[in-house]
Amino acid sequence: MPDSNDARGVANLAVPFDYSVQPLSASGCDLVDVIALGDNNRHTLGFLPRAGYVEAAARDTIMVAATDGSRLVGYTLYDLTRNYVRIVHVCVDPSARGSGVAASLVDAVQERHPDLLGLKLKCRRDWAANHMWPRLGFQPVSDVPGRSRERHQLTVWWRSNNLPDLFEIDAFDRADLLTVAVDTNIFSDLHSRKQPDRRRFSGALALLVGEDRVHLALPNGLASELNETADAAERQHFLHTAASYRKIGGSREAVEEVRQSLLEAVPTAELDSDPSLLNDTLFIAESIVGGADVFTTRDANCVRVVGSISFDRFGLLLIDPTELPTHLDERGAGQDYQPARLAETAYEVVRGSSHLWTDSRTLDLLDRPGGERRSWFNARLRAIAERSADDVDRYAVLGPNGDVLAIWASSLFDGRIEVPLMRVRAGNLQSTITRQLLFLLRSEAVRQGVSRLLIVDPYIGESLCAVVEREGLSGRAGAWEATVLDLIGVWSDVRTAAELSESSSSLVASAPTRSEASELERLWWPVKIIDADVPCYFVPIRSGFADELLGHRRTLLERRSELGLSREHVYYRSSRAQPSPPGRLLWYASGRDQQLVACSRLVDAVSGTPESLHRAYRRLGVWNLNQVRDAAKGGRVGALRFADTEIFSRPVSLSRIRELSAGSAMLPSRGPLRISAQLFAALYAEGRNK
Repeated sequence: MPDSNDARGVANLAVPFDYSVQPLSASGCDLVDVIALGDNNRHTLGFLPRAGYVEAAARDTIMVAATDGSRLVGYTLYDLTRNYVRIVHVCVDPSARGSGVAASLVDAVQERHPDLLGLKLKCRRDWAANHMWPRLGFQPVSDVPGRSRERHQLTVWWRSNNLPDLFEIDAFDRADLLTVAVDTNIFSDLHSRKQPDRRRFSGALALLVGEDRVHLALPNGLASELNETADAAERQHFLHTAASYRKIGGSREAVEEVRQSLLEAVPTAELDSDPSLLNDTLFIAESIVGGADVFTTRDANCVRVVGSISFDRFGLLLIDPTELPTHLDERGAGQDYQPARLAETAYEVVRGSSHLWTDSRTLDLLDRPGGERRSWFNARLRAIAERSADDVDRYAVLGPNGDVLAIWASSLFDGRIEVPLMRVRAGNLQSTITRQLLFLLRSEAVRQGVSRLLIVDPYIGESLCAVVEREGLSGRAGAWEATVLDLIGVWSDVRTAAELSESSSSLVASAPTRSEASELERLWWPVKIIDADVPCYFVPIRSGFADELLGHRRTLLERRSELGLSREHVYYRSSRAQPSPPGRLLWYASGRDQQLVACSRLVDAVSGTPESLHRAYRRLGVWNLNQVRDAAKGGRVGALRFADTEIFSRPVSLSRIRELSAGSAMLPSRGPLRISAQLFAALYAEGRNK
């Protein structure tokens, strides 16, 4: 519930004076002064624990208005969602009200984030400031009940950036808020007046409270623990603050019954090694009986030991506060967080699932040979979790039995895709999964329209480093970097784009040779160099085989794991008229589809006996030995090895192929058909809808 004025401030105009608006980090003002101004106006500002100010300062989401003498006259504190800016506070010193400070602060926030849809805030209808927002360019969207005991009505206000509005985001904001129960350490994080105790990792929770996205509640028994605080002044402050919280629990008998159910499932050895679990289970039981949705704690052992028991038996989620923003996104985003089958196999890619990023699930990903400590790894997970609801996407690869095989995080930062963490479990699939992850990251760079990919995880491990290097990433300054050029053009244009992307490769002025161009197309995928002598082919394939080999169409059956996970595949055909590698392949699905459905890099074209080739490539092809023998017609058979298949977002129909080729493409064809680079470029662009 932000505010920038009281009734007197709205009615009376102050004398204009000189001031400037800039981020707190660049202003010369002190965060202490911002907190003091907020505290002095807390009767018309939304509830925000001090940890929220600290967190916002760390995120650089506080704009301040100050005079030339660095005297603070106002501030706005906000948070960034994926689509819009959520205003938490707009606060102006009484001496400066009526001088346009509030408007300047709001304008500065919007100017700072022009790529987002707009600004959103909530304000009580019975406050004078509620009449000010239209003058600042906001429009009312809806009314929602507040979280106070009186349930005061709040108006939701929106100020557009003149981009397409996504008001469906309000559906989640208008839904019933989560009730989040906190333990003693979290309460101390939020409210301690001692600077060392204002821990950043609960600051994200404080902002969620300030944004009115969660209800906080205290288990009934927590007050007794707060009463044990040694410092008398701190104890008095804690008890006074706790009095304003909603208390949850129930009858002693109901709480004890739930607690005993939790304890009976906890191994005795765990209770012996960590006696604090006895008290933790009391608070958790009170939270369950009191109807909380989430219990948040920094006690990692409590989450590890009791978390699954609490959720499985009673539906209460135990979570670290840094994971709560991501959990809210999972709850609100719906389809975005559904698992996706990796390459249409039994392996799944899951986005943003906080329960997979726990110590116990990811411990096998620790880089022990590289000297990484468990505490460092956990700190890295926490730091990424803090950012995950704002600008970092987290993913995990699950095996068929649910094991976590890989985790990675990525963000769009400073014109590149940055990867602060990428780990793949050691084993026979490590190289294969790593290559798939790098392909997904390159695809993300294409989707985001950036030309650089940077992996900055210092502990990806020697075995992964070898794979990363083979995939064409260059190591420099403690990071791995790739160039991603989404371009179909002549060499001069490609070279210019590569230079602008700060590619580390040495670039020649003349067009590269066939082998050089093919290698650059691999290293800079998905670039296509049209004036290089790289042969291009139509390759006919039956629709059913295309479904399984290329994975371009979802079917009721999963692809074999070894087939789907690999980035390299093989297609058998008659050994006559083999394409000349390296080259480019356009896959024409005959029969049912009669469309160009995908493009691949031709790695090699080999021939041999059906038995020898099937034995060598049986994991990467879809034909059985008898089918390979049929293709050989009693002689030798050919095999096309290809990689990095791009499935077309808009398959190209046979009639459109004939139109673009002006009749030169004689389809359907019984075998590979060479086409010009110009026709390839036109069809490739059409298939990718560029």
